[in-house]
Amino acid sequence: MNRYQWTFWLITIVFLSSADFAASSNYGDFTWVTQSDTSIIATFTAVRCMDSNGTQDLNVRVIKQPTGKADTNATVTAIVSEADGDTNSITFNNQNDGNYTFTYTFDVNGTYKFQITADNNTTVNDTYDLNDYIYVRDFSINISFLNNNAEYSAGSTVTIRNLVVNDDGNAFNDLNSSIDVFYPNASALHSSQEMTGLGNGEYIFSFIAPSTTGTYSATSTFSCSNESASNSSGRFTVPAAASPQDPGGGGGGGGGGGSVKLKASIKDFSLEPLELGAPVIVSLSVLNEMMTKKDFLVKLEILKEGKLEFYSEQLVLDVVRKKTEEVIFAEKWVPKIAGTYVATVTLLSSDKKVNYYSETLKLDIEGNLRYDLEIICSKDEITSGLPYYFNIIAYNLGDYYEDVELSWWLEDEKQQKIGFASVPVAITPEKSLTRMVLIFIPTNISPGVYTARTRLVLKDVTRDSFCSFLVRAPEDYYSELLSELEHQIQGLEEDLKTKKEQGVVVDYIVEELNELKEKYLLIKEKVNSAEYADLDRDITDLFAELNDLRDLSEKLEKEAAIDIRAMLFSLQTFLVAIFLITIITLLYGRRKGIRIKGVKKFSLEKKIEKLLGLDD
Repeated sequence: MNRYQWTFWLITIVFLSSADFAASSNYGDFTWVTQSDTSIIATFTAVRCMDSNGTQDLNVRVIKQPTGKADTNATVTAIVSEADGDTNSITFNNQNDGNYTFTYTFDVNGTYKFQITADNNTTVNDTYDLNDYIYVRDFSINISFLNNNAEYSAGSTVTIRNLVVNDDGNAFNDLNSSIDVFYPNASALHSSQEMTGLGNGEYIFSFIAPSTTGTYSATSTFSCSNESASNSSGRFTVPAAASPQDPGGGGGGGGGGGSVKLKASIKDFSLEPLELGAPVIVSLSVLNEMMTKKDFLVKLEILKEGKLEFYSEQLVLDVVRKKTEEVIFAEKWVPKIAGTYVATVTLLSSDKKVNYYSETLKLDIEGNLRYDLEIICSKDEITSGLPYYFNIIAYNLGDYYEDVELSWWLEDEKQQKIGFASVPVAITPEKSLTRMVLIFIPTNISPGVYTARTRLVLKDVTRDSFCSFLVRAPEDYYSELLSELEHQIQGLEEDLKTKKEQGVVVDYIVEELNELKEKYLLIKEKVNSAEYADLDRDITDLFAELNDLRDLSEKLEKEAAIDIRAMLFSLQTFLVAIFLITIITLLYGRRKGIRIKGVKKFSLEKKIEKLLGLDD
């Protein structure tokens, strides 16, 4: 290896050592973490109901999770099942901002189903599927009440639930909704209230049951584009409280005269076997009471907790007059979770324009009832006159999906209840439900140990959980909080004094801390005067401000450390540059036979020559 090769390698080593210094500098205690996306989600935006044939711009937006950033690297495709039976495959155009668009031509009336797939196999490696529908002209809105004729005690929560589907049984989502609720005397209780969409075609409206007893009525209205429909058959009852003087019983009621002869009906409607995970055979008989042969359509709907679980249609052709035709549905329903289901069959004309008959059965799929319950108290200590928060976590460890009764309350040492509340909830199997609740602690209760309790009840299964906390007298509770606050203020003051001696600029933090101390003194005067209103909130705010100042102080210290490291790095870079310039000048001078002007023997030039092995 000649002298110039040695020189090249020396320069390389100098550069690498400088780069290694920069790479190994972690700038204090910072740890830089880049959040990685692991999945994607997609949403479909379109006009759901079209008044006429034509084109429409469709949009799918793809979002990366968990960062929530737009995904610009996905491929979005869809299989479109048209109303006339045709099927098309389309690819959406990437707009490079997370939006993917396609202009689709709707050339026939009816229902269009879009089976959409968003695929990112480059940066996230995930796929997201969703199904959605668009209706063109030939559609109708069918509204049903899922929990009709329920009873509610005065003061409890009434929930009116509607399922909205079209003639094909597809759920109608994103509809404009309105509900009117009437007292038993037909006067208005709620007017033109918007319902909440839960997805899968289900909409709800909740309110507190009035004290007026009797049967209430409800009218729900839904609209999509220029199409609208209403159903006024909603009913619920607020019964009178039972009285020992009531004789019970009650007379019958006369019916109206005459009867309507059925043109067609269903007999022997059955579903079996009703076992978890087993295909269910649905069978029935269609009776034709008309004078000629007739074609029918039988529609089957199976709902669970108001949500459509299974839908099928069966065409029955040439049913002879006065005869029955046995029907077995080709599609088999397989119940995946245990619990109660509602199965409804509807007998329609083959063109779906005439509704002849419907019948409903309540089904119970037996399964494993296993629930667990946990309650977590938010604080170990509190005082009266404040809300007390706690978390309830309910786990469904079995395979039932059913409304369970979840209740919670506080108890004193004599087991007297405070603030009892309950609500029905449904928990998906192998999932959990978390609910934060609060109960206000009255100002007149005595200090002592209190217990927060929760209970879950489903059929013969009961689960309980509890946690305990201490209620202290206000003067003791707030005095201890202020003592802790004062201790933390003093600690921050000492820390700022030390940082200032080290050269860290902390003037702004000192000013803010002085303002905080003034607030602290005002609060202390309130405690000494037994003025406890809003004190818990004010003290909580002061602790939060103090934490912010402490965080700012730590950041300033780290920034000061970063400045020193940056200065050292700049100095080293400068020295490396001077060194390289000197070497280049020396090599150039030797090739030209000249020497750096003003440098004598045994000077810097001689030392560098000797270091590089270039001395004679």
